[in-house]
Amino acid sequence: MFFNKALVGLFFVLLLMACSPDDDRVADGIGGTGISMGRVTAFGSIYVNGVKYETDTSNFIRDRESGQLQEDFNIGEFVYIRGDVSEDKVTGIAQDVIFSDIMEGAITAIDTTSVDQSIEILSYKVNISAMTLFHGVAFSDLQIGNVVEVSGFNQSHGEIDALTIRFVNPVLQPGEEIELEGNISNLDIVNKTFSINTLNIDYSVAAFENLVEGELFDGLLLTVVSDQSPINNILSAKTVLVEEQLAVEGVALSLSGRISEVSSNVFVVNGVEIIISDTTEFINSVQSDLAEDVEAKVTGVINANNQLVATTIEAFTFDSEITLEGFVQSVNPDTQTFELFNQVFGVSHLTIYQDLTNNAGVTFNFGDLLVGDFVKIVGVVKDGINTALLVSRSEPKQVFSFRSVVSSVNPDTLELKLSAIDVQLDDSMSLLDSSNEEVSISSFLNLLDAGTSYVIVKGEFEGMIFIITNIELVSEEVSSSDSGNSGNSGNSGNSGNNGNNGNNGNNGR
Repeated sequence: MFFNKALVGLFFVLLLMACSPDDDRVADGIGGTGISMGRVTAFGSIYVNGVKYETDTSNFIRDRESGQLQEDFNIGEFVYIRGDVSEDKVTGIAQDVIFSDIMEGAITAIDTTSVDQSIEILSYKVNISAMTLFHGVAFSDLQIGNVVEVSGFNQSHGEIDALTIRFVNPVLQPGEEIELEGNISNLDIVNKTFSINTLNIDYSVAAFENLVEGELFDGLLLTVVSDQSPINNILSAKTVLVEEQLAVEGVALSLSGRISEVSSNVFVVNGVEIIISDTTEFINSVQSDLAEDVEAKVTGVINANNQLVATTIEAFTFDSEITLEGFVQSVNPDTQTFELFNQVFGVSHLTIYQDLTNNAGVTFNFGDLLVGDFVKIVGVVKDGINTALLVSRSEPKQVFSFRSVVSSVNPDTLELKLSAIDVQLDDSMSLLDSSNEEVSISSFLNLLDAGTSYVIVKGEFEGMIFIITNIELVSEEVSSSDSGNSGNSGNSGNSGNNGNNGNNGNNGR
């Protein structure tokens, strides 16, 4: 079992230190020193997996370079922390904070026309979701040739699910390094080539780190570094790095992420194979909740087979997803809830906080949320309870549009439900069919099928109230102009976080 993004050299030594038999062991609550793997959810120290780690004495390592600063890290990135967690289970001290990207390279294609948006880098389709965060660029501003760094996970079907995308350069500079992680195939030791996904790698002049050339084999997970773009789908490798295993027997580990495989008492999160034992405790969930694409947080200890034997598992199932954007109406610090569009939202220990305002400070978390803040919410609904997974604060927008599936239709009351927002249709709205022809309210409602029809809603804010002016019926495949128009509305940094369904990030009422 290999972890998706291994950290070579120094981190491997740190892990050997972490499993010293004299150490108490911790994985966000086991006790002592251990490893935590998860997304950065907030700064002000650093928050990962619900633990606030103090970083005054931490060693920051980014892409194998030690001595970096906390300011070099970004909200939403997947990091590894070696440190101590206190008995309260919510505070700790980070000894090492480590980030390693899954790829960095030039964009060769951008798909804004589909429901599921994506870009292509070094032969991989990189999927953009509502939880993908952009740094230094908005998705709508990306151009072919831009060099970006991706934090995310390699899926078995040759695609990468992006957690964050960081802008590096407008174009690849002479001598600038790019890199790609993946499992090799089609190894040819005579011609010194292999493939990663559909990209061919020429390693004839490459330097090898942590392995020798004779140790290559099909299926090996490694990273290829190059200082030039592929030519005719062939990338000339400058360096080939073996992917070390991140943990050894006895290391305590905490991780959070999406489940990719499930079978009997074994499942996989972020490339880590997890074993359910008789003593595994399920928190706010049951074993039957485990399924592909379900988010989960797991703590446990690595066994002799490099599997994580789970001590605790918390699966985050939901009935529906919700994405909204608007003004905060109230904040309740006692219940850790806030109100948006007359709906109450709670937060969890995995909620990500992002501040894109002009006066953004170093820290932003629930305690900094104020009435009147303009926020984007990506969340889930379970048993009628709304939980925000992402709270992204930005400058207010005056005019914008959003795209949404029609959840339900009520011809009697002339109401629609869009992403849990109720819309009362009236004669002040312009209603357009898929041919862009204006139709009556009754005709428009007859065109809609709950769960399958998509609409683009346009309007403007008057104070803190969103007034709908247009609703247009569209097919699942929208034109790039529609998608781009929605994605470009408002603050460019905020629009950069648009995700699945293209423009759900702009939902309102």
